[in-house]
Amino acid sequence: MAIEDKQAFGAIVRQNADMLHAFFRALTNDVQLADAMFHDTFVTAWRKFNTYDPERQFGTWVRQIAMRVAMDMKRKTGGRGMLYFDQESLALLEIQFAKGVKPGKDRWGDRLGAAKQCVEALPKTAVDVVSLYYSKNYNAREIAIRLGLDLETTKKRLQNSRKLLYDCINAKLGSTS
Repeated sequence: MAIEDKQAFGAIVRQNADMLHAFFRALTNDVQLADAMFHDTFVTAWRKFNTYDPERQFGTWVRQIAMRVAMDMKRKTGGRGMLYFDQESLALLEIQFAKGVKPGKDRWGDRLGAAKQCVEALPKTAVDVVSLYYSKNYNAREIAIRLGLDLETTKKRLQNSRKLLYDCINAKLGSTS
């Protein structure tokens, strides 16, 4: 997968992170268990990304993976740490989460195209920090060392780069939020 695709995938994951955390927190009061399911879901999404249909909304697709992860975790743990749920209650939960999705505004193909264009339009200093953060999974301290910057400058560049990407993607998608 190209660096731009990895960066775009990372951006879309972050846009869906709060939704997915809420989804798992509706299934368990155990924060570590919710985090484990969250992680497993995005690892699976990454591995199965080639099966994703860009005509579908990314949030819906990733929640389908999340439901399978939740059912697997329930089997593995014998239900310990998880609230009661079955396939039917997961389906009802999916309906509630899907209501929050704006039709036509959450399509992966649209977001991916916008994200690629926006990454390409970033200044080089922003591309450097974004690439290391999203593609190489470096944290701010590692980026600072790699680029020879102080930590606060690195954090500020990351913050500014995210804002530039967010504003650019929303402008290209015609979003007002």
